Amino acid sequence: LIAICIVPVIGAAIAIEFMTMVGDGDANASAGKEDGDDDVAGVQEDAIDIAARRKREADAAKRTAADKGREARERAARIVGQLAASVRTVASFGLESALFADYAAATLVAQRERSRKATVPAFTTGFSQFMMIASILVLYWYGGILVAQGDADFASMFTVILVMFYMAFGLGQISQGATDQEKAARAVGRIMTIMDRRPPKSKASTFVSRDAMSDEGLTPDAASVRGRIEFAHCAFRYPARPDVPIYSDFSLVIEAGTTVALVGGSGSGKSTAVALVERFYDPDAGAVLLDGVDVRRLQLRWLRQRVGLVGQEPTLFDGTIAQNIAYGKPDATPEQIEEAARSSNAHGFISAFPDGYGTRVGQGGGQLSGGQKQRVAIARAILKNPPVLLLDEATSALDNESERVVQAALDALLATQKRTTIVIAHRLSTIRTADKIAVVGQGRVLEEGSHNQLMRKGGHYHALVTAKSNA
Repeated sequence: LIAICIVPVIGAAIAIEFMTMVGDGDANASAGKEDGDDDVAGVQEDAIDIAARRKREADAAKRTAADKGREARERAARIVGQLAASVRTVASFGLESALFADYAAATLVAQRERSRKATVPAFTTGFSQFMMIASILVLYWYGGILVAQGDADFASMFTVILVMFYMAFGLGQISQGATDQEKAARAVGRIMTIMDRRPPKSKASTFVSRDAMSDEGLTPDAASVRGRIEFAHCAFRYPARPDVPIYSDFSLVIEAGTTVALVGGSGSGKSTAVALVERFYDPDAGAVLLDGVDVRRLQLRWLRQRVGLVGQEPTLFDGTIAQNIAYGKPDATPEQIEEAARSSNAHGFISAFPDGYGTRVGQGGGQLSGGQKQRVAIARAILKNPPVLLLDEATSALDNESERVVQAALDALLATQKRTTIVIAHRLSTIRTADKIAVVGQGRVLEEGSHNQLMRKGGHYHALVTAKSNA
């Protein structure tokens, strides 16, 4: 604002000085011009210094206000997104009024920030136009006096006025682009902040970071991977919940080629074991070993290529069924893709589609049912053919018929090749044939053994089975 006020005034002062200089050619006038130039230069430097300081303060305040408005708009957008994705739940619980109130509150904050932000530019734009016109008016008035007194001629007066006019026009054009430039600078700043983020380095210098694009770490020969997994005295807390310990002394050995099922109550840490093997997180203490090597020493990309994951909510990408299966092995042939689909009991429903394997699944696999999506995900895991397979409640979200078909596909997957498998299941009837069952709770493995061994023992597993049977 100070700059907008001062620039026209300084411009007018320079213009008047210039007209006086043109009209007066004697030495005294020349000397007076030099003194005047020094005075104008001094005022100009002071004005620039003050304007720069005020601009920095104003920019900081504007950034804070802009962040508040942006957060409010993002919150409003999230509410709308949740409403669209969960419209049936919203309707069944009668949440329309509550969600509308939340949305209105978020948009009100954004509206206030926008209104407050728009007030200053509107005022400064009007004021700057007034100062520009007033400066030109002063030039006309004083220039007329100089022309009348013979101190300046008509041509020099209009030359200076035209200079001032074009200078004002240029400043107006700059001010119009300044707003967009500021928005772009803030947006680029947020993007660069995200791009500059790096996964945290492990505490020990010999461990590699969790950066999937990095080439750091060991890459043993693929043929030598047996698949033996060991959790050695692991302690872990999720970063978002540092006050809630998940593991305190979690120890478990999974021999190569065996199937181990993890059971326990909700929140006991069953899925955490999967996250540690995939190295989505690192343990706070202890270690997770693959064939005797700490997974934190292995190249992350190499590790995840040797591990297959089928989760409760399979993720499919917007594309064809064949493309989604081929993500398990990008160079797979159509015959290999079809063979994987047959092994997962997916070939039948795929062939029933008019476009077959070229059928598009939609965003998130929305064109397929839950059981169909799960079988496509299993086909993807079969095609990957990893030495270690993680099944994280792969049938818990399915109806009975879909669960039966998917469970048959999983059983066939485990029967075709001996591979190390960790199974997390909500239905205990599906894990009775596992080589080992581990009961997880209180941050550790409470007991382990086969189904018959644990039932005879009459401990935690027996209690879980009994509770499920009586439910």
